[in-house]
Amino acid sequence: MIERPAERPVVRPTERPTERPAERAVVGPAMRPVTRRSRDGFTLIEVLIVVTIMGVISAALAVAFTVVVRTAPPTEARADDARSLLGISTWLPADVSATPHAPETAATNFWDDSPGRTTGCTGGDAGINLVRLSWRESVSGAPNIFVASYRLLDEGDSSTIVRVSCVNGGTAETQNLTAGLPPVASNPATVTWKTSVIDGVVNIIGVELELTTFDGDTLRVDAASRNPAETLSTLPSAGTTTTTAPPTTTSTTTTTIPNQPPVADPLDFNANPSVPVTFTLPAYDPEGLALTVTLTNVPATWTSSVSGLDVTLTPDDVHADYVIDYTVTDPGGLSTSSTITVKVNPSTTTTTTLPPNDPPTAAPVLVATDPGVEVGVNLPVVDPNVDPLTVTLGTLPDGWSAQVVTLDAGATAIDVEITPPASASPGIATIEYTVTDPSGASATSVIDVDVSRIPCVASIQSVNPNPVANASKNGNGNGSLIAPLVEDVDVTITKSGNCSELVLRYTRVVSGPTGHASDDDRQPQVDTFGDGILLTLLSSSVERWQEGNRLLQLVEFAGLPEEIVHDSETLVVE
Repeated sequence: MIERPAERPVVRPTERPTERPAERAVVGPAMRPVTRRSRDGFTLIEVLIVVTIMGVISAALAVAFTVVVRTAPPTEARADDARSLLGISTWLPADVSATPHAPETAATNFWDDSPGRTTGCTGGDAGINLVRLSWRESVSGAPNIFVASYRLLDEGDSSTIVRVSCVNGGTAETQNLTAGLPPVASNPATVTWKTSVIDGVVNIIGVELELTTFDGDTLRVDAASRNPAETLSTLPSAGTTTTTAPPTTTSTTTTTIPNQPPVADPLDFNANPSVPVTFTLPAYDPEGLALTVTLTNVPATWTSSVSGLDVTLTPDDVHADYVIDYTVTDPGGLSTSSTITVKVNPSTTTTTTLPPNDPPTAAPVLVATDPGVEVGVNLPVVDPNVDPLTVTLGTLPDGWSAQVVTLDAGATAIDVEITPPASASPGIATIEYTVTDPSGASATSVIDVDVSRIPCVASIQSVNPNPVANASKNGNGNGSLIAPLVEDVDVTITKSGNCSELVLRYTRVVSGPTGHASDDDRQPQVDTFGDGILLTLLSSSVERWQEGNRLLQLVEFAGLPEEIVHDSETLVVE
C-alpha cells in the first residue's frame, strides 16, 4: 500500500487570515521566540517620550499663565488711571473757566480749598472739600449762582472723588469722577492755586489738581479761568470773613482789532477813447486805515492820477482790452494786489460803464466794562467802495449813554463810546447799530456790552460807645436784664464796589424770660443805610436789648442762598 504525502492547506486569494501573525523577537539562539501584542502596554522608551512631551507642554502653559497673571494688574490699573483722568478733565476745566479771577487774600467766595467747606446746596455734603468753585451767570436777566465742589469720599480701604453741584442753593447733583484712589489718610489728592499778579495784587486764576494712585503714579489736571473780571457773586461762607476795603479804581477798556492786510478786488469797466474816467478802487482796510495806491502796467500812451483810492485814467484811441495792476498798502506795511480791466470802446458814442455801488457790511462785536465805566468800541464795519459811512445807534437801555466818533473822514472804522450807569445790573446789554453809505445802502448789526458787577468790599470800622449800658443798669428798668439802651450807638461802615444789597444784621435779645421779651425782640433785625457810611442803633423804648455780647454782622444778600458776611463786631451791652 502506497502512502500519499500530506496535503498542504490551500489559501484562496479572497481569504484573509483572521489573526495577525505574532511578531517574533529572537533574543538568542538558546531562547524561545517572544511575541508582543498591543494589549501588552507601552515600552519604557515610549513612556519616557510621552512624559517629555507633556513636560514641555506644561512648561509652556505655565509661562503663558504667569505672563497673563503678571500683566492683568497693570492693565487694570492703567484703565482705572485713564478713567480717573477722564472724569476730572471732563468737569474741572469747564468749572474753573467760568470762575472769575479773585485776589488771593479774599478769594474764598470764589475759590475755596478748606476741607470743611460746604457747597451750600440743599442736602448734606459727604466727604472732604478739595476745591469749591462759585460763579454767577445771568439767564434772561436773572442772576443765577452756580456752585461746584470737588469732594473726596472715604470708602474704607480706598477713596473716590465726586463733583457736587447746584444752582441757587437748590438740589445737589453728584457725579462720580474717579476710580478707586488710596485711602483718605494718605492724602491722595492735592490742590494748588495758579496765581498771577494783576494791578499789583496776587490773584487766583486757576487750579492744579494732583492725584496719587495705588501704584504711586501721579495724575495731574491743570485748569485756568477764562473769566478775567471779578464779576460773579458766591454762596454763603462757612464762617465770618473780615476784609479791608481797598481803594476803588476805575478804568476805560478799549477793544481793538489786530492789524490785518487790506482787501483788494478786481475792477472791470468800459471807457471811451481819449475821455478821462474817474473811479474808486474796490479796496479797503479792515481797520479803516488810510491806504496807499500804486499803479503798474499803465500803457505809455495813457495818463493816470491817484488821490487816495480814487483813480483817473485817460485811455488812448486804440480799441482794445487793457489790464492794469494796482497794489494797496496800509501804514503797517501790509499789501494786497489786484487788477483793473479797461475795455476801450471803438467810438466815443459808447457810454462808460462802471461797477454798481456795493452796500457796506457790519458784524456783531462784544465788549466788557463795569457799571459807570465808559468803554470804547471799534465797530467791525466795511464799505467795499470805501465810501464814508455814518452810524446810527438803536434804543439804549435806561440810564445808558453813547456817542459816535468818526476817526477819519472817509474811513470805515467808527468808534462808539458807551457808558452804562453806575446802577447797571450785571449781564449783557444789546445795542443795535446801523451803518449807511452815501448811496443809502446800509447794514445793521449789534454791540453786546457785558456789564460786570464790581464786588462789594465792606467792613465795620467802629462801634461807639463800646460797651453800652441798658436802662436796667440805671434804675430805669424793673430789674430785668432786658431794657432799652441808655444812649444811641453809631456804627461806621467802610465800603467800595457795588454794595447796594449791604445791610447790618443783629439780634437784640437772644433768650428773654417770659414777659420780658417779645418775639419781635428775638428776631434778627436788618437795618439798611443806602449810600451812607453811618448807621445808628437808637436808644428807643421800643427796641430793648439783653445784657451780654450782641453780634453785629455786615451782610450782603441777606437771607438769600448767595449771602455773604463781610464783617462782624461785638456790641457789649452791660
